Amino acid sequence: KRFETGEFLTGSVSPVEKLSVDLSMLPAPAKYTLEVSMDRYINTWDFWVYPESVPLITVNDVLMSETFNDDVEAALEKGKTVLLLPRRNQLKGKLVQCFGTFYWTAFDFHGGETSACGLLTDPEHPVFRHFPTDFHGNWQWWELLTRSSPMILDDFEAESPWPKDYRPLIQMIPSWKVNRKLAVLAEAKVGKGKLMLCSMDITSDLQSRRVAAQFRYSLLKYLQSGDFNPATVISYKSLSELFTV
Repeated sequence: KRFETGEFLTGSVSPVEKLSVDLSMLPAPAKYTLEVSMDRYINTWDFWVYPESVPLITVNDVLMSETFNDDVEAALEKGKTVLLLPRRNQLKGKLVQCFGTFYWTAFDFHGGETSACGLLTDPEHPVFRHFPTDFHGNWQWWELLTRSSPMILDDFEAESPWPKDYRPLIQMIPSWKVNRKLAVLAEAKVGKGKLMLCSMDITSDLQSRRVAAQFRYSLLKYLQSGDFNPATVISYKSLSELFTV
């Protein structure tokens, strides 16, 4: 859209024109960029559009649990698929939310605004087929990462840490104080079954949290597809060491 030309004083803040866009006409979910330019000067803003609702998806063939318990182990031993959704008070370290960057004057993990310095992921991975993302963190992750707690896959005291060459589906970058492998989404084969671990909240208030609802949909579609076939094998010991005693 082209705006009417006008004269604006240097250093002033003046309205130019109102811009209204019917987002329902845009394919979703998708990332878009709003660009405003004047001669050689350009500003851009990324934004994401999501459907008003996601299709219903049944998970009868996936065991969902917040805790690693006997039912989870029994399901894995039977070769079933398990989705573990641990909460912060259940995870070792009880690390705080991880959207922003670790503030340098926070002298302990619970005194700062965050417990990580961004994320690293593969946008082409099929788990993100219905949830567009960059390889790094961006604003669409705010809703999920502010209600999450990173899992520590290789705690110093762990007797059975996850393999050193394992790369989580969503890996959080730790602070410079403690170099640990952190994740909010990880997959593995355990026993005879397949396991997905997600420490982001994808169950609460989904009617008003469209980003979380969309991510949940994309994750469940992946779990029920032939693409879900973790290459990394871990022991029950490695799994249990993620949690508090």
